[in-house]
Amino acid sequence: MSPTVIAETIEAGTVSFTSPDAATEDVTAPTQVTYCPSNKCPAGWTTCPNSRFPCDVNILRDIDNCGACGNACPTSTSATEGFSCINGACVVECNVRGDALDCDGLPDSGCETMGITNMNCGACGKECPDPAMPCLLRDGLYDCGCAVDEQFCNGTCVARDDDNNCGACGNQCPPNNDGGPAPDNAYYGCSGKQCGALKCKGAELWRLWHCVPRRPGMPRRS
Repeated sequence: MSPTVIAETIEAGTVSFTSPDAATEDVTAPTQVTYCPSNKCPAGWTTCPNSRFPCDVNILRDIDNCGACGNACPTSTSATEGFSCINGACVVECNVRGDALDCDGLPDSGCETMGITNMNCGACGKECPDPAMPCLLRDGLYDCGCAVDEQFCNGTCVARDDDNNCGACGNQCPPNNDGGPAPDNAYYGCSGKQCGALKCKGAELWRLWHCVPRRPGMPRRS
């Protein structure tokens, strides 16, 4: 019994794994599929003159084609403003802190109004009429006046219990309370917006009517 032929030689030096009389098929490489042109774009999409494909421009969000082909939004000129395309309209976005504001509603003018004035303090039309409560940067935002427990003195916010501005700007508490000397390591200062409160100097602590040195790790109490 002759062995099964696995391969046979067709020509010298050529080995074939198929029968010499096997039918050969003409296998043609698949043709490249191209994008199918269409003028029926989904809502918000369109084809612009510089499009690479049909319906590849989103005119509701594209900053270079906002609302229509070629309608580019303005370019930012400072760090206080930025522009974006929202629902097909160019919108100016001013920084959150309020250094500059868009009060005229015109994207082309950007954030044209300074938001650090008493006429527009952090927001368009927000006025600070009280000279004692001017427009100030507080906790990262612009607002009228100092915090509740502070007062505006000499261009800055100071605590209402400040010994040099006790309850009012310039009201300085006498360290001896206009009387006898204070206990050792203590002085008379401001508390509750009134002078005459005994306070310890530096890192001293008030203990049983005396100021004693604060040991390392001991919490500070006045």
